[in-house]
Amino acid sequence: MATDSDFSRLDAARHKDVIEALHGDIAEMKGALRELTAAITKLALIEQQMSYSARAQERAFTALEKLETRVSDIERQLPLIARTNVWVERVVIAAAAASLMFVAKASGLIGG
Repeated sequence: MATDSDFSRLDAARHKDVIEALHGDIAEMKGALRELTAAITKLALIEQQMSYSARAQERAFTALEKLETRVSDIERQLPLIARTNVWVERVVIAAAAASLMFVAKASGLIGG
């Protein structure tokens, strides 16, 4: 017949098995927590990089808007610039013609 000491040995063996199972579960939980910690750290780094990228993109868009404004201003001024170019061309041609006439008269090619 089983005695009290036999029951306590069985209880101790069961408790030992339960404790070992709990110990294994806790070890698995620690491993899972390590993995979660690493994943959260990576996520924070990715979020920081995305923040830097968003700021850089915002700066690029601002620069692009400034360039678009400058191009628009230049395009508005093109007709005036084209007319000015025509007048400058005519003045240069007239000055060159007058200079040639002066040189031709001074050298005696043209009487006058």
